[in-house]
Amino acid sequence: MALDVNRANELLDVIHGVDTLTAPTTPMTIRLIRINGSASAAGTEVTAGAGGGTGAGYTAGGEDATFTAAAAGAATLDADVVWANMPATTVAGIEVWDSAVTPKRWEWGTFTPRVLGSGDGFTLTPALFTSALS
Repeated sequence: MALDVNRANELLDVIHGVDTLTAPTTPMTIRLIRINGSASAAGTEVTAGAGGGTGAGYTAGGEDATFTAAAAGAATLDADVVWANMPATTVAGIEVWDSAVTPKRWEWGTFTPRVLGSGDGFTLTPALFTSALS
């Protein structure tokens, strides 16, 4: 996972006494990304909708997620984040956003794209998600 450049700048301003940091509005959400962005540009979110199976499918804005307290410079999810009955799509990355009226992207990450068929599920486990500062 990498910080959105705007959040990185805010953090640096706090560290150097230039400004204060406003905490994110919770809950934090994880969005599934089909076309990855960059540190300065959000990726293209998976299109909302359901597949041919049972379950809600994908909702724009992602799913709520909670995280462990950081230790040794890293944090992770504290539970699986599960999407059932996905539309046919490719998932190439994830982004962590807050729930403000105008949501802010905090982190982004890429991985080997996973192709999902209509009705497939997608699960992000704590073992697959690590947020670290070095």
